[in-house]
Amino acid sequence: MITRRIVFEIHRLAQEDWTKSHIAEQLALNRQTVTKYLRNPTPERKKLQRPSKLDPFRDDIRAMLERNPRVLGTVIHQRLTAKGYQGGLTILKDFLRSIRPAPRRVFLRFETLPGEQCQIDWGTSAASPTAIRSAGCTTSPSF
Repeated sequence: MITRRIVFEIHRLAQEDWTKSHIAEQLALNRQTVTKYLRNPTPERKKLQRPSKLDPFRDDIRAMLERNPRVLGTVIHQRLTAKGYQGGLTILKDFLRSIRPAPRRVFLRFETLPGEQCQIDWGTSAASPTAIRSAGCTTSPSF
């Protein structure tokens, strides 16, 4: 397939009344290629629909996911390999990503005015409530 830049060049030279043979010679293309792109600047490429190595095992994968929705792709791959699957792990993981629901990102966003709230991570510390107030928190912490 040739680039769009070459297709534009073919049409530019054709508008300048160049012959197809001269355009082909100038751009180092076959004359039939020039003719094809003059007729249709964006020809559709034929997609070959090949069967996947995963196709015979799709029902088995769905059955495994019904039993345990959180089963790992590597475990499924090992079980399918025992059944005769010869494909790779990547194609399996791509298929799993397409049929599993996307994980939801859970977060809570809230905004407060400056000085209204002080956030502290849970953990053990030697800080006293007095030290927290002197660090810039204006409200009293709830211990």
